[in-house]
Amino acid sequence: MLNGCGKKGLAREVRNILIDKGFDVLSFDNAEKFLYEKTVIVIRNMNYDKFNMLYKEIPVHKVYKQINEHSLYDFTIIIGKDYKQIFAL
Repeated sequence: MLNGCGKKGLAREVRNILIDKGFDVLSFDNAEKFLYEKTVIVIRNMNYDKFNMLYKEIPVHKVYKQINEHSLYDFTIIIGKDYKQIFAL
């Protein structure tokens, strides 16, 4: 999970929300740049069952695929400036 909008502590806050909902969050940090207007999900492997569960909780407008068979992550979430609508914060 990456904070892509620059609000201090946002990645940690969203991580806690997702953990409370039963998701495993392996890491959180800031994105390289804080220029994301919209929250996005980047799919790292083709586990559609997990994606569907995640998408029900995070109904984003943008989903990208960057499949990497060796990735430790199923997904990367980049939190955008629309976080209040997506995560009800």
